[in-house]
Amino acid sequence: MNGRAFVLVSAIVIAGLVVLASAAQPIVLAALVLLSAGATGIVLIMTQRASVPHEEKRAVGLPKGHRWIAVSWFLMLLVSEQRFTTNRSPLDANSGSVSAEILVELLVYGLTALAIIRHWEPARGTASAPRDVRPLFAWVFLSILSTSWSVVPLFSFVRGMELIVPPLLAIHSARVIRSQRDGGKALVRATFRLFIFGLAVLCAIGWVTPWPYDGNRFAWQGTHPLVVSNLLGLALIALVIAGKRVLGFPWWVRLPLIAYFGITLVYCQPRTDYVAIGFAALTGLWFAGRYRLGYRTIGLLYYLAGAGVFFAIVKGQIFNIASHGGGYQNAATFNGRTTLWQLALQDTHTIKDWLVGQGYGSPRVKIYSQAAWSGSAHSSPIELLLGIGLIGLLLFLWELVFVGHGLASKSRTTHLDSRVQVLAITLFAFVIVHGIVSSELVVPSSSCTMISFLASFVVARRATRPEDAPTFVGSRVSVAPPTDEERDAFALPPLW
Repeated sequence: MNGRAFVLVSAIVIAGLVVLASAAQPIVLAALVLLSAGATGIVLIMTQRASVPHEEKRAVGLPKGHRWIAVSWFLMLLVSEQRFTTNRSPLDANSGSVSAEILVELLVYGLTALAIIRHWEPARGTASAPRDVRPLFAWVFLSILSTSWSVVPLFSFVRGMELIVPPLLAIHSARVIRSQRDGGKALVRATFRLFIFGLAVLCAIGWVTPWPYDGNRFAWQGTHPLVVSNLLGLALIALVIAGKRVLGFPWWVRLPLIAYFGITLVYCQPRTDYVAIGFAALTGLWFAGRYRLGYRTIGLLYYLAGAGVFFAIVKGQIFNIASHGGGYQNAATFNGRTTLWQLALQDTHTIKDWLVGQGYGSPRVKIYSQAAWSGSAHSSPIELLLGIGLIGLLLFLWELVFVGHGLASKSRTTHLDSRVQVLAITLFAFVIVHGIVSSELVVPSSSCTMISFLASFVVARRATRPEDAPTFVGSRVSVAPPTDEERDAFALPPLW
């Protein structure tokens, strides 16, 4: 029986259960649908796996001389949000005061920039043309230019220069993806294995040396629970989707790590990331259905049934969960964030402020003077609107559309492994939702770095007709002629 027949049978079975349970309580109906959908989905997936010949090759590592790329991504994902000093206000950095965490951050970004320059090769053949990467740099360059009118010029310049490094590394990573011809598996494997092990160590430190935030929320020394939960969400998504095929972890390693990170995530009490993970799971199931019918049909049905059971159980407690016990009022204002955004926007008066803002990073001064508990806008769009105005916000949205469309489009992801494509678009959905109530998308952080990392897979698609295909010899780019299959596969519309 093929996949479509199984879907039809599943729909009939579930419809019958709905009729039989129509007189029962809603939670009973939801539970029946959940169990039947899960059982049918398992049978469907097992049947499809048994009927489709499966040939898997072990993922290879990054080319010799370019393994530093994974280390750089790993460090940039973690270093920007670690705090080693206490009793610092957001105004200290603006005045030129340098702390230990700032020195470490600048060292990581500086060494990465030097490594990129050391290994940089001019664009040739299938290398990315400049027109492919304009969306990655447009808002960054405006951030640097805002130094000339910024209320925090030193901060705007330094942070703006930092923001150049991830897109440059994305371009170099894209060339490695093209040279490997493995659909991006080597880059994902090398980067996320480091990231997952590093995060596991940090979480262990947090459990051994507790530093409870607000009395009971989990975090390790010097971090915010929202930062920790964001990192945990990235790791969980990678472990669930990439699996053994890409990461190389056997089930007896993956399952304990998923449980470990999942329990830690619960203790972070991350309301935002619960929503982000839920939206990311929906996105992952939808795009996985492009390769296997069961994920998009039975998987989505199972997802909706599970969501129904969850809401039936929590019922009136949903607002207390969303506000850490603060009730409807706190939940409705995103724990005071909407009030903070109103205060911030009230200080925007002139046309110039609306168009180009008051300088990249200015919210850390403007908002801190009005609400001392906050050193940022707690929203990526608001942070950018106040910093570099509507023009900067539109340029940033250009980047998001460039990356999101590049990862979602079927015709633009033919060069990627199926699991890598699903993982990339799922991670993209996660960080976008997370960035709505945090500023991490537009400042050096894990979310901002992740957007550039995902851009690597978009830029890896050839932008010009290949005359030569690059391969790596040692740490240098060599040139080899493309195969006939690669020339035929290039008959696709241009990226822009």
